[in-house]
Amino acid sequence: METRRIKSLSSLLTRKIAAGEVVQRPASVVKELIENCLDANATNIKIELLQGGKEAIKISDDGCGIYKDDLQLAVKPHATSKIYTDADLLSIKSLGFRGEALSSIAAISKFRICSRQHNSNCAWEIQVNDGQIQEPAPTALNTGTAVEVNHLFFNVPARQKFLRTAKTEFAQIDTIVKRLAMGNSSVGFSLKHNGKVVFNFSPAHEDNFQDRILDICGKEFLDNAMHISVSIADFTLHGYLGLPTFAKSSNDYQYFYVNGRIIKDRVVNHAINTAYQDVMYGHKYPAYVLFLELPHQQVDVNVHPTKYEVRFSESHQIHDFVFRNIKKALEKTKPIQNDLSQEIPGAHISKEYEHSQGQFHPNRQYQFNAIQQSLPLAVAEQIQAYKSLQDIEIDNHNSANNGLSQHTYHAMQHDATAHTTSDSGIPPLGYAIAQIHSIYILAESAQGLVIVDMHAAHERILYEKLKTQWHQQRIAKQTLLMPLIIKLSKNKLLCIEENLSQLSTLGLDISMFSEDSIAVRSVPLLFKTQHVESILHKVLDDFINLGKSFEIKNNINEILGNMACRAAIHANKKLSIPEMNALLRQMETTHNSNQCNHGRPTWRQLDMRELDALFLRGR
Repeated sequence: METRRIKSLSSLLTRKIAAGEVVQRPASVVKELIENCLDANATNIKIELLQGGKEAIKISDDGCGIYKDDLQLAVKPHATSKIYTDADLLSIKSLGFRGEALSSIAAISKFRICSRQHNSNCAWEIQVNDGQIQEPAPTALNTGTAVEVNHLFFNVPARQKFLRTAKTEFAQIDTIVKRLAMGNSSVGFSLKHNGKVVFNFSPAHEDNFQDRILDICGKEFLDNAMHISVSIADFTLHGYLGLPTFAKSSNDYQYFYVNGRIIKDRVVNHAINTAYQDVMYGHKYPAYVLFLELPHQQVDVNVHPTKYEVRFSESHQIHDFVFRNIKKALEKTKPIQNDLSQEIPGAHISKEYEHSQGQFHPNRQYQFNAIQQSLPLAVAEQIQAYKSLQDIEIDNHNSANNGLSQHTYHAMQHDATAHTTSDSGIPPLGYAIAQIHSIYILAESAQGLVIVDMHAAHERILYEKLKTQWHQQRIAKQTLLMPLIIKLSKNKLLCIEENLSQLSTLGLDISMFSEDSIAVRSVPLLFKTQHVESILHKVLDDFINLGKSFEIKNNINEILGNMACRAAIHANKKLSIPEMNALLRQMETTHNSNQCNHGRPTWRQLDMRELDALFLRGR
């Protein structure tokens, strides 16, 4: 076989190859062009499509426009107005900056761009056909820029055949436009497909971001979300967190932005998912719209041509900041007084509430309590000597008329008398009136009827108490009779050497055994020996990728959750009215009491309007 000679590729061929990284499908084109509109300070952006963008894409804006003399340069590789020097790369504030988008798009389509600045007498346009850039020509256009992309991939058949149906490609564009619209609520967005208006989002006022959320996520999301706004040092996290009971079967309701940019980052995803892990039902996805603001110098957006990926200079701090504040917000949700107004419920970490000493706000369904009350509920099953789960005995000697152990009941009863009610004198979950099939508690509240799953509620109460008891004593260790020898890769061996002290605080005492293996000499007390190796690998993966690990804590919490599930009152247990009221009062002062350990809701409320509707009253 003859050796092939090395040749320089033509400029058009190199641009086609480079376009493959920037433009994968019509949605990629739409994203890049809309980002250019936003960088031009547009207040309204119009998107028009034919056949899912495969035949035609037209995007126009009312931004600042482009100089006539810059039009031809704009479609050449690595030409941009966003950055000029190496120093600019250290603090990128614009969405675009690489100077690749227009060049790549023009190389694989029939391309036209026209633009007019506010002080120009007319607009100017250029066309690009198969790499040939025409001279600027006058045209008619209001202030701003319009870009037309026709017959995408017409000269790259290998890419064109991989495009999906027009319906599929349009769905991708619809998703990306909504994500960009969510992150830029002060800008109006309109989308047309095959001549039909799909949506038209008016610019939302900065103080009324909820309008854009209503447009995209709907009222159901806002009705089941809490507002969060936290600023610590240079970091700010704000937006809306979906309640755990609003979990979805897909990640369609997940919107996360860093300095206004859509990102996909495993550090952030891990932080959010870990925060929700203790309250999420099954294999569901949390819903959220969150914005992270930090100094531009601390985030590198020059990672990939699509600009979805970023790198944080202090990724460990970012992970900890996002995780802790979302976890704190989720933990401190609890039942709160709510009137029958039409106001969209939400919650705020506010100075007013911090000084309200826990008073109930009638216009809020959920509220963050600045000071969490103590948990006086006594758990009958103490973790004496931290026995294994199979050895723990539950003190559940109940009489026919007593569903709770006497020790537990008296503690709960004491807490019920000490609980502070609302101004109306009625606690958030009201007062018990009956029990249905020894499964559900019915209570009358100020709003209507409250239905409580007594097992789920008691399970969460016990679980939070067990976690508190366990973590107050730190992680107890058990020394293995025979050290466990585990063979590891060089990368993980190095990780162990660098994090021996941190691993010890997690209950793992490890020493080197040979050049390629370690000896595990002690493990957390609740662990089963046969699971240690798989857990250790997950712990080390977390340290390598994130700089810390939640694996051991999650495993311990899973064991404590199983203990709480076994100890909680079960169906067919008759409770007295005082016992039911004691359980309701305890729910009102317990972290995460809106859902059980498995993420299922612990209570539901039917207000008077809903009850009246059931019986057609007022019609």
